[in-house]
Amino acid sequence: MLAGAIGFYILAYSLGSVLLTLLLYPTVAVAARIPMRELTRVIAGGRYAALAALTTLVGLCALPVEDVAGWPRLAIQLSMTWLLACCVIRQDHVLSRVLGLAPIRRIGVISYGIYLLHMFALHAATLITPAKSLTRFAIGLIVAVGFAEVSYRLFETPFLRLKQRFRGV
Repeated sequence: MLAGAIGFYILAYSLGSVLLTLLLYPTVAVAARIPMRELTRVIAGGRYAALAALTTLVGLCALPVEDVAGWPRLAIQLSMTWLLACCVIRQDHVLSRVLGLAPIRRIGVISYGIYLLHMFALHAATLITPAKSLTRFAIGLIVAVGFAEVSYRLFETPFLRLKQRFRGV
């Protein structure tokens, strides 16, 4: 029973937007009689499409709701998918200079550590600032980036060096 509930939760909240996008995208193209390549260009290929996607995402994240379950979560996930598509399909988009900044690129390098360690960071932030607030988020973000940086230097870098040894084998 519990395994079924967990499986439904993962499907509904993690894969829901991906599955919906995969099903919806070709359907819209067929219904509108637009070739897939043209639909991709219209939705995500414009120079300012990434900015539109980011603005939509920020607006959805700022919704004054206690819980984002249901349509807000789906809308957030779809806008994240849209933002990613915009950044990949057209690499000279309006956000490319900002995304090319060294601090943003560094976050890309340590992002796996942020993903793995963010819950510990949020717990530490909760101990410092128990009330839900922007301060708690900022503390959690700083701690998560710090944990990820230490993890990258202590664990990931030695394995990356080890990988270089076996490259020629």
